[in-house]
Amino acid sequence: MKQIFLCLFISIAIGSNTFSQCGKKCILSATGTEILNDQNEVQLKDTLRITTIKYDSKNFEIVSEYSTLYGTIDSIYCNWKLPFKEGNTYIHGILNFENGDQRITKLFINGKDGKLTLLVDIEHPEANKMRFVLDKFKENM
Repeated sequence: MKQIFLCLFISIAIGSNTFSQCGKKCILSATGTEILNDQNEVQLKDTLRITTIKYDSKNFEIVSEYSTLYGTIDSIYCNWKLPFKEGNTYIHGILNFENGDQRITKLFINGKDGKLTLLVDIEHPEANKMRFVLDKFKENM
């Protein structure tokens, strides 16, 4: 009986740690970006662009010096072994552009060996994928 309670306690502890950042408001920021082609090869590097992304379970916002874009989230998959360090989040949603266009957008946040990256893929024939190395990834109070 003690073994059952011990296993149950360990399962709950692991489960709560795995999802401790999922479903919360988060803020990401990066200095610089890489523009990628369809084969994920770097085509252009911008080392000065400062980008901030905020999201919760329903909405996301992408802010750069050039614009602020808002989007709605259709679905989120989140799996983190170490919150904000080791794991990944996949966000699928609709991004609204200033001219009224709406585009399906996918955000892939990945943490591996303490290095955090964000890949933004906007479904548009003229849009390239953008990869950001994150300077900050934390809960947004």
